Amino acid sequence: MNTIPQIIAASIALLVVFLLGCIIGWILRSTIFKIRSKEMPDIQPPSASTIAQDKSTVEKAPKNASVKSNAQSKPSTLTAPRNGKKDDLKQIKGVGPKLETTLNKLGIYHFDQVASWTTGEIEWVDDFLSFKGRIERDDWISQAKKFGDT
Repeated sequence: MNTIPQIIAASIALLVVFLLGCIIGWILRSTIFKIRSKEMPDIQPPSASTIAQDKSTVEKAPKNASVKSNAQSKPSTLTAPRNGKKDDLKQIKGVGPKLETTLNKLGIYHFDQVASWTTGEIEWVDDFLSFKGRIERDDWISQAKKFGDT
């Protein structure tokens, strides 16, 4: 009986297929990472003169405004934190140091910015960061309103 050579041949074939899958996965992951890196350009911190000129580039929405939109739209952003001081967005559950940096690169520095997001803006940020509903699950809006009031 030639079962041992057949077992060895099958084992080698499985090993080759496994290694091929690992290589293809690594290549795809590297490619996707490069594409995502290009979508989010590095933003240099503004100079002190820019901050002084542009203390607030976003108007707060009136308290009675509760516009909800189904269409995705990028939220209003700032070029720099107001008065040169940003809020500690890490206080929001689910926001760590790395995510806070990413939000800052997008121009989101303050709790009131997050608190005023519409449904469409939540969807845009959710898709941009590939969160799959995390913003609503962790209830960032209510947390941002609470931290913004203190």
